[in-house]
Amino acid sequence: YIALSYVWGGRQMLRTTMENFSTLMRPGALAERQEQIPRVIRDAMAVVLLMDEKFLWVDTLCIVQDDPQLKHCEIARMNTIYSQASLTIIALSATHADQGLFGIPPKFRFPATICYQGVTIMRAAPQLDDLISGSVYETRGWTLQEKVLSRRCLFFTDHLVYFRCNAGIHRETEDEPIVKLNGSVSARRANSVNPLTNLKSSIEALAWKHNFHHYKFLVRDYSKRSLSYPSDILFAFSGIQAHITAITGSDFVCGLPEAVIDAALLWYSLNNSTSERRVSSIYTLDSSLIQPPSWSW
Repeated sequence: YIALSYVWGGRQMLRTTMENFSTLMRPGALAERQEQIPRVIRDAMAVVLLMDEKFLWVDTLCIVQDDPQLKHCEIARMNTIYSQASLTIIALSATHADQGLFGIPPKFRFPATICYQGVTIMRAAPQLDDLISGSVYETRGWTLQEKVLSRRCLFFTDHLVYFRCNAGIHRETEDEPIVKLNGSVSARRANSVNPLTNLKSSIEALAWKHNFHHYKFLVRDYSKRSLSYPSDILFAFSGIQAHITAITGSDFVCGLPEAVIDAALLWYSLNNSTSERRVSSIYTLDSSLIQPPSWSW
């Protein structure tokens, strides 16, 4: 199956609920409700068909949105959902769900060439990292784990389509990879490297010295992002935690790895301000509502 990662953007859309669950399970149910499905999901369906694939996983339709128990159960499986997908379609340049995938008609992109007085001018293609850094997508909390847990990503931007896997980055105009990825890639390519691919499968101190560096990178990135519901702060990071636990064997306590809890407690705010998220209650991974401890980010 193929997964979709996108920004909701506060748009009203068709969602699976307890009331409509059985109705949406009927063949042709989505075709009857096309107008209720946001453009980005319809475009993703079109891409899946063009790739001769059959299944698309979308959060709003594949998770029952008004059943807390079922919803939290699915959220706890995010690491499996995205890491096991053959590919994740990322609507990178879309600022909301109704904007769709750039390049899928009628959503056109900036022209690659311009003809002026008989001269064809080719516009230089931007780097994927720059497009990621400047996107609304990169400011949202849930999208981090959806991106880093995915083995392969197809980024739809308002310039080009980019493909990224753990070996490199391709863009639609190039046959060869424009970037070959490895652990020593420069900081400028930080968005291109998936930190989870560099984890060492050991709970020993030497391995965790290496792993902690990647964990800090992810927390620093994640804690700068926005959440529509601050109580989701652990949920939106739970897939990354589960993936790290599966590789290293270390469990987590309120976002901190137990294997290096002493070092993890030494976090500090980069802007010297107290996080507003810790003012309100948060959901734990077993769906309990608690007051977050002061010692956790």
